[in-house]
Amino acid sequence: VIVINGAPSVAKTLQYQQTGFSWHHFINGHKTDLRIYENITVAAVRVDDPAFAPNQIDFVLQQCITQKGPVYLEITEDMYDLPCVKPVGTLLPVKRLSDADNLAKGIALLKANLERAKTPLIWTGVEIDRYGLQEKLEKLLMKLDIPYVSTLLGKASISEYNPLFAGVFDGKGSREEVQELAKNADFILGLGVWTTDINNLGTALDYGKTAFLAHDALHFN
Repeated sequence: VIVINGAPSVAKTLQYQQTGFSWHHFINGHKTDLRIYENITVAAVRVDDPAFAPNQIDFVLQQCITQKGPVYLEITEDMYDLPCVKPVGTLLPVKRLSDADNLAKGIALLKANLERAKTPLIWTGVEIDRYGLQEKLEKLLMKLDIPYVSTLLGKASISEYNPLFAGVFDGKGSREEVQELAKNADFILGLGVWTTDINNLGTALDYGKTAFLAHDALHFN
């Protein structure tokens, strides 16, 4: 999601700062909207100079495709018709830095726990869809032959007609049989799951038997 929002001109902003005369969008300073969106997006910028506009716009778009999250682009009303440098090339996601040794150790740890588990369970989340991993997930599930549940946000990332699909697990909001499945599992592997209260709804997660593998980290006690 890319939010593009207009804002009062640079001249109106200076008038506000010098006289206190307020314009729409100015509630508590001239960056009210920007400050709000900074808290709910992966990147938020204000464009008020055509010299910096191309780099600012590219930055926001690249963050969007890299982090797979919403971004905010605020453009003052006097910028729209001004010329700027034409963009060159194609924006690509930024390759994340990764420690190869730690990554290998993490994968080996997950593999060992899956092989040792008697009643393992896969828990899939919203990042499967955001990062386009549906096909890879289906292949992994069929290879492991392990039942899986999804979070509410990750629901229907892949077909629910998959024979290994056991339902949506969101704590006490889940069907009783799904809660029992999670309770009785001796190892749970969360793939792309966000650890939030929405995903456990009053059920305390057992971090001693639950590993979380997301786009940026592996968490397992």
